[in-house]
Amino acid sequence: MPDDGTEQRKLAAIMFTDMVGYSALVQRNEALALELLEEHHRLLRPVFPKFGGREIKSTGDGFLVEFASALAAAQCAIEIQKTLVQYNAAAGPERRFQVRIGVHLGDVVLREADIFGDGVNIAARIEPLAEAGGICLSRPVVDQVANKIDSPLVKLGTPELKNISVPMDVYRVVLPWHQPPTSGKTVAGLRPHTARRLQPTVAVAVGLVALLGVGVWLWQRSPGAKPERIDSLAVLIVPEVGAEAHPSSLAAELTEGLTTRMARLGSFNKVISPSAMARYRAPRVSPHDITRELGVNALVEGEIRADRDRVSFDLRLIGAGQRRSWWSATFANALGDVDRLVDEASLAILRELDPTATLTLESHPAPEAPARRQATQLYRQARYLNYFEGVTNSLAAIQLLEQAVAVDDTFAKAWAALAIKYVEHFYVFDPAKQETWGSKAFAAADTALTLDSKMAEVYVARAKLLWAPISGFQHEKALAELRQALELDWQSFAAHEFASVVCEHVGLLDEALVHARRAEELDPLSPYPLIDQAAPHLDAGNHAEALRYWQRVPSSAQYQSYVGSHWAWTLFALGDTAGAKAKVEEYFLLARNDPAGEDKAGGLTAMKALLAAAAGDIDNAKLLIAVAEKKEDRYGEFHHTGYLIAATYARLRQPAETLRWLKKTAVEGFPCYPLFAKDPNLDPVRADSQVQTFLTDQAGQYESRKTSWPKTTAAVDGTRGRR
Repeated sequence: MPDDGTEQRKLAAIMFTDMVGYSALVQRNEALALELLEEHHRLLRPVFPKFGGREIKSTGDGFLVEFASALAAAQCAIEIQKTLVQYNAAAGPERRFQVRIGVHLGDVVLREADIFGDGVNIAARIEPLAEAGGICLSRPVVDQVANKIDSPLVKLGTPELKNISVPMDVYRVVLPWHQPPTSGKTVAGLRPHTARRLQPTVAVAVGLVALLGVGVWLWQRSPGAKPERIDSLAVLIVPEVGAEAHPSSLAAELTEGLTTRMARLGSFNKVISPSAMARYRAPRVSPHDITRELGVNALVEGEIRADRDRVSFDLRLIGAGQRRSWWSATFANALGDVDRLVDEASLAILRELDPTATLTLESHPAPEAPARRQATQLYRQARYLNYFEGVTNSLAAIQLLEQAVAVDDTFAKAWAALAIKYVEHFYVFDPAKQETWGSKAFAAADTALTLDSKMAEVYVARAKLLWAPISGFQHEKALAELRQALELDWQSFAAHEFASVVCEHVGLLDEALVHARRAEELDPLSPYPLIDQAAPHLDAGNHAEALRYWQRVPSSAQYQSYVGSHWAWTLFALGDTAGAKAKVEEYFLLARNDPAGEDKAGGLTAMKALLAAAAGDIDNAKLLIAVAEKKEDRYGEFHHTGYLIAATYARLRQPAETLRWLKKTAVEGFPCYPLFAKDPNLDPVRADSQVQTFLTDQAGQYESRKTSWPKTTAAVDGTRGRR
């Protein structure tokens, strides 16, 4: 860039940021305003260079930043808002702040260290159009980034921009934690949803609630048609348009609470998992499309509002194929008494769905003490972070939950959430420190169950701990925990999904498929039930059926090494060696984006070795085996890679090494006898006497499991009555 006083003209992406409400804050509390301004600079400045941004100057409470591409600028803007959401989730109310961001791609003039021109002026005019915590893009930017960023885009119109004569379309980026505006055209298939405002009678009810200070609710009939049969439903509560992080975390809590009560108290064959509903929070999707995609008869839909002391939400019951509700109600209560509010709403819904039902509210303790209110707020902030991926968010959620139980060590839900978070963290992010995380998780789970023994999710967490490498893969004990979870909540997606995993690993393939199918019913859009159905079919030698499921698994699913290697294995078993090789290379490319490193579990490398051995390329096969074996220390669940190594040695006609790796595979979590018995890759060494002895022993253990272990599928009968 010239610094000698000359000018240079070029095309650039320009970003303006502005700290919302800073001037007013200065008037109220100048010292705090200056502290937050410094915090603002500390948070934003490191983000710019990550995307190639060059800070031109600070505008006091904002920045002017230049980027080489529109995509880089848009990605940077999204990262900034994500950073601030994470900061605000952990910060006290008085220290939270938001920024607006505007981005334009246009012609600029570079002069010394500054930039000028229409490109800068338009970006400056677009920024104020963004909502607090939002991002606005000009049409030239959208033309460059459409279908290249995950966030949908909504057209806001063609506003008149001061001192700008050229008409300019402006778009809003719909971030995962925001709702779309109440009007506007969409890009990339986004459907805006018009926020439903309170009817006058409902507004009166809210006023009565404020006067009485109790959980009052008012219901009314609406024009929609009630389905003749309701045996399946989903629940979706979202913040009212414009709400911030606090109501978002409450919305998630209400969705989970209502879903759990519908599953436990109702006689429904299917209640969709809360995890499945998270994808419908933003952008909003029509009830018609939600019920169609999830295959349910009815949707419980609602919007939440909250202030410092109270929470209220509107609920509607909408039938499949309908766009209007047949029943609606408003509920409200003190913010510290959300459980009672959820119970009252659940009763009202269930009585509407079945007027003959005899139902009673659970008893609840007196209103929360100050310590519980503080712990609850920390708990909600942690739960809110579950909607964001990455190790930073995981650690932040753990820290918040640890603070919550430190404030109130009798808060069972916080202990349960902490146990689950510890387990998730070491499984996904830190397998090398399983012992540290595992001991913490066991302690948290035990405390949670001592305080409340009826939380199904804690038994699932204990099952995952018992089935982890640190516990020596205690299959039978893990399944016992899962049976307990399903007794408490037979519609638990997490329990069915993990039961499928454990059953498949010990060769109980029919049970694995029952649980996997049930998990798919509870969350039809999750990739994991698809993986859980592909694997048993592969183990059983049903390769065409396995392929049908692998083909439905999205490339964005976790466990790239496992999916890619087993998909390739299936193709190889079907005789498509070229397709198997291509699939391995495809997933090698995907695995390179894994923050833990390329092919961290070694499965793709081991599959490549198996293909080399099958082709007679012995030297390359041995070289690849050596590379795969070195991955064992970096990844706890190595048994799938271990089996592929055993299969490769069998192809190389080395029975001793085959047996060594088969034993490791069985002892370290994968004693799947049906696979051992049928896999043609092992045929070259089956005549070996020691291999035969091993297989005979495995057959005996397998038969014992089939006959003596209680079945976990007893809870999957689709005919459960009310509990």
